[in-house]
Amino acid sequence: MAAPFAASDILGSLPRPVVAVDADGRVASANPAALALFGPEVATPGAALPLIRPDLWQHLARCLKEAAPAYDRLDVGARTISLTAFPVRRDGRVVGATTICRPCSGEAHPAMEGQLRSILDSVSDGIWICDGTGAILDINAASERLNSIEAAEYIGKNVACIVAERMVDRSATLDVLETKRQSSMIQHITKTGKQLLVTATPVLDDQGRVALVVVNERDVTELQNLRQGLQNARKVEERYRSELAELSLFELSQKDIVAQSPQMQRTLRTLLKLAQMDASRVLLLGESGTGKGLLAKFLHQVSPRSQKPFIQINCPAVPEKPF
Repeated sequence: MAAPFAASDILGSLPRPVVAVDADGRVASANPAALALFGPEVATPGAALPLIRPDLWQHLARCLKEAAPAYDRLDVGARTISLTAFPVRRDGRVVGATTICRPCSGEAHPAMEGQLRSILDSVSDGIWICDGTGAILDINAASERLNSIEAAEYIGKNVACIVAERMVDRSATLDVLETKRQSSMIQHITKTGKQLLVTATPVLDDQGRVALVVVNERDVTELQNLRQGLQNARKVEERYRSELAELSLFELSQKDIVAQSPQMQRTLRTLLKLAQMDASRVLLLGESGTGKGLLAKFLHQVSPRSQKPFIQINCPAVPEKPF
C-alpha cells in the first residue's frame, strides 16, 4: 500500500501560487509557485506576512476580518495578478485564510491585450467579464458610464459583493453560475437610477463547468419610462372614455330616454359596457313599444362605431317573402 501523501504534496502540485496564514498573519504554508512569485521570505513557516508582504497581508486581513471571500488585484513587479482569498474555519471559528493567485485577463497574451481593450471600449453596450467563481475580471468603458463607477474599484471583487453593497438589486451572473444557462433581466442601478437590460452568457470549459461569464448591459431607462407613460396614457384614455360615455348616457336620457327606475339604469349601464367592448351582436328582447329601438340607438351612439350610419329596420314591416 502506497504511503498517503501530505497536504504539502497537494500544494506543491498546484500550478498557481497559494499562500495560507493563521489569524495573526503568520505564514502557515506557501507552495513553490508562491515562492517564485513573492520571494523566498514567504517560505518560512511562522513568518510575519504584514512585515514581509504588507500588500498581500492587506488582502488576506480583509478576508479574516469579514470572515468572507475577498477578491483583489495586486501588482507584483511588472505583472498584475488577481487574488481570491477564502477563510479557513475550525469548529465554526475563522482560524486563518488562504489565497489563490492567478494572472489577470489578457496577461497570457500581451500582444492581443491592446486590441482586446480597444474592442471592449469601442462597444456602446456595457460589458462585464467574470470568472467561474463570480470574480470580476474586466469592465469596459461603456459600463463605467452606465453604472457611474471606476472599473479599477470593482475588478477583483465578486459580483455577490456588489449585490450585498446594493449597487444593483440583483445579478444575472449569479443566476448563470447557479444554472449554467443564459440569464436576462432588468437590473436597477441604485447610484444612477437607471434600468439596464442585462444578459449574462456562460462560457463552459471542457468539463462543462462555467469558466467565464460575459455580461452585456443596455440602458432601457427611456424605453421603460415611455412604456410606463403609455400605460398611464391608456388608463387616462379609458377613464375619459368612461366619463364621456356616462355623459352620453346623461344627455340621451335628457332627450329620448327616460330612465329613472333602477332597473332601467342598470340596463343602460349594461349597454354602456357592451359598447365599450365593441360587441357586434346584441339581442334586445322586449314587448312591442318598450323602447328597444331607443336602446339600440343608444348602444350605437356610445360605441366606437358611432361615426358610422345607424340603420333601423322595422322588422314587422318587412314582408315575409320579399321576392
